[in-house]
Amino acid sequence: MTSPKILIVQLGRLGDFILATPMFRALRQAYPQCRIHVLASRHNAALARLQPEVEHVHLHSKKVLATLKLLVRLKRAHYDVWIDPKDHFSREGSFFARWAGAERKVGFNQTGGRKFFDVSLPSQAEEHTHVVWRNLQALSALGVEANDPRPSLHVTSAAQDQLSQFLRAQGCAQYYCVNLSAGNAIRYWPLEQWATFLRTIKTETRAFVLTAAAHDAHLAETLAQQVPHAYYFPTRQLSALLAVVQRAELVVSPDTSIIHMAAAFDRPVLGLYSNHDWNYKKFYPLSTHCRIVLPSAPGGLIRDITCESALEKFQELLTEMRGAR
Repeated sequence: MTSPKILIVQLGRLGDFILATPMFRALRQAYPQCRIHVLASRHNAALARLQPEVEHVHLHSKKVLATLKLLVRLKRAHYDVWIDPKDHFSREGSFFARWAGAERKVGFNQTGGRKFFDVSLPSQAEEHTHVVWRNLQALSALGVEANDPRPSLHVTSAAQDQLSQFLRAQGCAQYYCVNLSAGNAIRYWPLEQWATFLRTIKTETRAFVLTAAAHDAHLAETLAQQVPHAYYFPTRQLSALLAVVQRAELVVSPDTSIIHMAAAFDRPVLGLYSNHDWNYKKFYPLSTHCRIVLPSAPGGLIRDITCESALEKFQELLTEMRGAR
């Protein structure tokens, strides 16, 4: 099989897709002529379309008519390999795999249930491993042994130009990227903590470029008013956000997809995580230089992180970065 036609399922959120991108690189290296397609969700389809290794993106919609059309396209595609790397049973994912009828199917089979996949992957309950390594493990069914966990992301020149114009307008060249938004409410750090943290570490030589989801724009605008040299850069398009992360000297963010974007460009990361062992084992930062800030109590949430502990880890990270120069 020198030029397999491969479908990779990624129906999760943005961060899940980013952690699947090392699969594309590994497949392209092992099979230079392979054709890689992705079954994506509305959360990550835009990013999937930016990936140079991906030939085609199927968008999964919950609408009945759209789903029926999708099933027809998947059936007609005649995939050689179907890979669904998630670590738990999905009735929907299993149905799609069976319907498409790929020659070889890799995925999670429910214990004691019907075997929808030819090659079964272990569950997270059996193996507390970072998601990126679990994804790469799914490729072993093709004889692909990958050892590079770095995500791979593409930044458009238009997005880079847009960021350059913004930085010139603010009169800053070097900056720390500070992301305020997260996937759900329990992953937010209070605004007053952000303000204290940034005012304490403020520097005349570097600005803070604030990023936030559109519905959190008011948070970034408020913080920009409270902290000297802090500027909110609205990133309405994903490519603009990637550009901000790519050029940042350092990235500070709650546990969300920004952490994994930073790993793609090997940007140093200060990540704010809840104190749940399983969570940070699955999603810890993959950048060369990084620090995780946790609340002191087991089970504590990001809102319980003290400013003092964040500052301590920030200084540790800066010291490490300076020592590596």
